[in-house]
Amino acid sequence: MDVAGKTVVVVGLGRSGVAAARLLLGRGAKVVGTDAAQVVEGDAIAFLRRTTQRFDVAFVDPPYASGLAAPAMAELAPRLNPGARVYVETAAPLAPGAAWRALREGHAGAVRYALFELAASDDDPR
Repeated sequence: MDVAGKTVVVVGLGRSGVAAARLLLGRGAKVVGTDAAQVVEGDAIAFLRRTTQRFDVAFVDPPYASGLAAPAMAELAPRLNPGARVYVETAAPLAPGAAWRALREGHAGAVRYALFELAASDDDPR
C-alpha cells in the first residue's frame, strides 16, 4: 500500500509506534499522533472518541497484554475511510468482529500481529 498523501493514525507511541510514525512520515504520509516536532500524548481511546479526523491507516500497538486493542479498534471504526487498514499487535489472538476482515495474521514469539480491513457497509455514509 502506497501511503504517500494518506492520513495515518498511530495508536500507541511505544518504540514500535514511534518507529512506524517516522517511517510513514519519511514515505510522505500525514501522521496523526506524532509528527517530526510534536507528539500528542494522552489517552488514545479518549483521543479517538473526540477527534473528527478520518484515517486511511492505523497502527494499534497498546501496552503488552493491556486488553486495549479491541476497544481501540471499536473506536477507530467510525474514523476510518473506505478501504482503510489497521495493523494491530496484541498478546492474544484478536477477534474484532464481523465488520473486520483479516488480511494477514501471525506471531513473533509471544506477540500476535494482524492486518485488518474494515468491511464496507451499505448504510455507511462515507
